[in-house]
Order: sequence, then C-alpha cells, then structure tokens
Amino acid sequence: MKTTGLNFIEAVQAAKAGKKIWRAAWLPHLAIEILGNRFYITCNDCIGNTYGFRVDDILADDWEIVPEPPKTMTFMEAWAAMKEGKKVKRLEMPWIYRIDENEVFHQNGFTSLWYRTGLYFIDIEAADWIIVDEITNQQEENNE
Repeated sequence: MKTTGLNFIEAVQAAKAGKKIWRAAWLPHLAIEILGNRFYITCNDCIGNTYGFRVDDILADDWEIVPEPPKTMTFMEAWAAMKEGKKVKRLEMPWIYRIDENEVFHQNGFTSLWYRTGLYFIDIEAADWIIVDEITNQQEENNE
C-alpha cells in the first residue's frame, strides 16, 4: 500500500481503515483520524476539535499515512533480543548494538564499522530500545 503522495480520496480511505493521515507540509505532530463518523485533528496522542477540510486539502496530492511508532522495549528485552542475534538501538540515538561472543559492539549511524563498547547506566535504565531489523522491515513494507 502506498503511504506517501496520496490524493484526498486515497487519504480518506486510509483514514477509514484506521490510519492517521497528514499533509506533507504539516508539522510532524499534527494528524487527522476518524473517530465515529467525524474527522478529528490529533497531536501527540491528544484529540482536538473536528476537522473541516479546506479546498486546498481536497485538491492536494501530498497526503501521507502517518507511520506507526515502533514497539519499544526495556534494556533487558533488548539484551535478550541481542542474545538471539538481533541488532538493537535506542529510538533517538544513532548507535546500533549487537553481541558477538559475549562482547557488546556498537556501530554508529554514520559508518559501517563495529567497535567493542560498554554501556552507560542511562542506556540500561532506558525503555526506548527497538529492534533495528523490525524498523527496516516496516520501512520496506511502507515503500511497496
């Protein structure tokens, strides 16, 4: 299913299917979703007033489906995933982590080199870990 470059009809159909939609030029935290039989504007999981579409909204072909946020986990869940051979990272951080022969390695988001590393307490206490492969798979599905 196409997720970007939608016309108004395609966007409304996506909203009817339970997806949040937005225009490409909108601020990232604003979206529209259908609740009952009305369109509501949402912002960071809050629900605002009903939304009335303007003519330029109806004529636009830059509608997008808002991507689903990835499932986050605690460090212990991330550690278990690494022991299974998966790569993990913190949601807003560029470093990717993996375990190889009981050592932790990281790869920053800017190079392909892996470095032996340690972890900070803030990383161990964090609950915003994600599996990198799941993000890649979601992005590939969205691009089909």
